[in-house]
Amino acid sequence: MSIKLSGLISGMDTDAMIEELVSAYSIKKDSIYKEQKSLSYKQDAWKTLNTKLYSLFSGKLSSMRFSVNYTKKAVSVSNSNKVSVTASSTAVSGTQKLKISQLATSGYLTGAKLDGNYTADTKMSEFGVSGTTRINVSVNGKDTFVDVTEDMTIAKFTSELGSKGINASFDATNKRFFLSSKDSGADQDFSISGNDSTGNDLLKNLGLYTVSTADISSYKDYISAAEGDASYMTDLAKHEYLNSLLEAQKKMLSSSNSALDKTTTQNTADIKENNNRISFAKSNDAAKEKSLESLDKSITKLREDMTKKQEAIAAETDETKKAALQKDYDALQEKLDKANSQKEDYLAIKERVGSSDDEGFKDAVAEYEEEMKAANTELEDDNKLIKERIADNKAAMTTIDETMNKEITDKEEYLGAGTFDYDSEAFTSTLVKYNEKLETAKGIVADYTRYEELKGLGDDATEAQKSELASLNTKLGLDFSELSAVRITGQDAIISLNGAKFTSSSNVFQINGVTITATAVTDPDEEISLTTSDDVDGIYDMVKDFFKEYNSLINEMDSLYNAASAGKYEPLTEEEEGELSDKQVEKWEKKLEDAALRKDSTLGSVITLMKTAMSKGFDVDGVNTTLSTFGIKTLGYFVAGENEKGAFHIDGDSSDSAVSGNEDKLRAAIANNPEGFVSFFSQLTSNLYSQLNGKMASSSLSSAYTIYNDKYMTSQYKKYTSSISDWDKKIEKMREKYESQFAAMEKALSTLQSQQSSLSSLLGS
Repeated sequence: MSIKLSGLISGMDTDAMIEELVSAYSIKKDSIYKEQKSLSYKQDAWKTLNTKLYSLFSGKLSSMRFSVNYTKKAVSVSNSNKVSVTASSTAVSGTQKLKISQLATSGYLTGAKLDGNYTADTKMSEFGVSGTTRINVSVNGKDTFVDVTEDMTIAKFTSELGSKGINASFDATNKRFFLSSKDSGADQDFSISGNDSTGNDLLKNLGLYTVSTADISSYKDYISAAEGDASYMTDLAKHEYLNSLLEAQKKMLSSSNSALDKTTTQNTADIKENNNRISFAKSNDAAKEKSLESLDKSITKLREDMTKKQEAIAAETDETKKAALQKDYDALQEKLDKANSQKEDYLAIKERVGSSDDEGFKDAVAEYEEEMKAANTELEDDNKLIKERIADNKAAMTTIDETMNKEITDKEEYLGAGTFDYDSEAFTSTLVKYNEKLETAKGIVADYTRYEELKGLGDDATEAQKSELASLNTKLGLDFSELSAVRITGQDAIISLNGAKFTSSSNVFQINGVTITATAVTDPDEEISLTTSDDVDGIYDMVKDFFKEYNSLINEMDSLYNAASAGKYEPLTEEEEGELSDKQVEKWEKKLEDAALRKDSTLGSVITLMKTAMSKGFDVDGVNTTLSTFGIKTLGYFVAGENEKGAFHIDGDSSDSAVSGNEDKLRAAIANNPEGFVSFFSQLTSNLYSQLNGKMASSSLSSAYTIYNDKYMTSQYKKYTSSISDWDKKIEKMREKYESQFAAMEKALSTLQSQQSSLSSLLGS
């Protein structure tokens, strides 16, 4: 930083004199700055007000133009403990009879309590899995599977079930699996079964083996499809086999993208470090020393932290905690290596470019900077190519995903000849699984059919049949107990409305404008009455809410228009703000903000427009009707509060003490003359909407849906900014001019003084 020694020869405070000379220009600049700030107060006030006005315009005002929005229905029920009902405007008034026969439920499978200390990290090998065991899953009629491997954990197993459409979790405390369908209803139920005896044994070991009606339905569908189409199982095997090949390609692409992402991340980090190197090279000697000192401190701190971490590792006996501490230590080591490398790098740069006081310093820095920028260009070009490859890989993965859902021929075509082989062990082993599934399905369906037959005999069954039934109970996992697996089948809700039967996968029914939510089954002889009628209170509240928002807005507009004058207060410059406390500045600005729209002509015109529109009368059945017809009017001039003279009050409104004792004409009109009521209010709101819409139309001065000249104000603000910038340049130019003139004067005086000294010296000699 340069130091100016002014007025040493003349003895004058030239800096103060220069500031005084340029102050006249600063006064002009400050004047423009204050005008701009006044404009910003006005802009902010208008933005806030416009937001509120547009909210009324596009919300309640817009809605009340249409007669359909005045049609509201209310529903009462005779037993709200068993049903809740709402009605839309299309609902028919009257009373209906409802019976609830059945509630919709999701399918649930609560696993048997396991005997052992299992956690989310327990592997499937502990449940008897050796190699791979297939578990078949069916959700909403869609068949899929999970191939369980011996090293798969419980957490991974439940995650895999989740990806197939089943909510799955394991409770280590209660030692049970919990499975459920994601949605309620019979069609949303799930089936889980072993592909073969090994798979069923795994489910038994997991406490998840029990045969449900959903399982039997899934088995029967599979048997029917396999026996009805000779190529059915072969096609399933081909789909799975080809999808495995496609999935392998997708994994390769994904792995490639992961590696490419790491490369771009490293390249970006290298670019940043190169820029840091350039900055270090350009810095002066003092700055370089400061940077190196900072690095030394970081290195020392890292070494201290590593020593503490080593001590903690040595003292820790818990292996899990010790591993976590070691991980922290390794991270510190990585940071230390990086810091040491950076220090070596910076020392090499310092030696290369030399001291900032050297004559060749700038040239050395320029040469180094050129090298670094060239390196950055190469890295940036590399990143561009990598991003293109990543995009291509992503596109290929998307195509693979799409292909995996297509026909066999599409998959074969995508893979290409020679990439798949239906004589390979990979395919034949896949086909074997589908044959095993068929045999398993046939066996369980036969057992379940026999179980149903024997169960149907009841007390007429022989001892041998009872023994066989008990055996099948165990075999099918149906001998339920408190510790065994429990299966709840998903089912639809069933209701009867006016004698007609309706079913739903959820407990919600939408029938002829009425939404029925069933919460409990009705008693055998119970009928619930649903009574639909016009919602007078709802319509009344809609009108009341409109006036509440309108009143709030018109009161605020009146307050802004009639605001007290700011008087002597004018915007503060930064220098003036610095002379005041924060509270004083805040109070000062509040005065200016409050008066920003005082007597604003645009605001005055909007207020007049709204008040005129709301006082207008309209023809209703040949009678000129106004708001006062419905008991809606403003209070008297001497009764209304300050800036509240434009607010409307509804006679009979219990929440408004000023008019609560008056006759409630509005509610009476809604109940007794709904057509006339709707006709008036739709005309009133349509007229006000139209008036405001015209006022908010786009123009050269204002944007669409804006009540004030926002475009003009923005343009003016930019002009002020430009003008202030121009004055800053003028002031700086004048300052430089005066500094140059005073410097010349000092130089001349110095020369004169030197000459006088020389002359005195000569005369003295």
